Amino acid sequence: MNTLYVNGCSFSCAGGLDIIEVKDLYLEKDILIHNHLDFAWPTILSKKLNIELINDSVQGGSLNRLIRTTYEHLIKTNSLIIQWAQY
Repeated sequence: MNTLYVNGCSFSCAGGLDIIEVKDLYLEKDILIHNHLDFAWPTILSKKLNIELINDSVQGGSLNRLIRTTYEHLIKTNSLIIQWAQY
């Protein structure tokens, strides 16, 4: 697997977190982050696996959107992880 495809809601794009608070916490550990995607779990996992990441997750994304965009991705490839929305 050369690419990690992730689709989901705010849990997969680190939405809802206080970016300033998170930046300060990471800076204490000498880790510079530029935006919320830098500390989302898919980014961390793809770095650990040393593979490219495609993260189609969005805050407030509906299940209809998740299914449609995942299906569109599956037409192109055969690897993915889905984090289902809470509602």
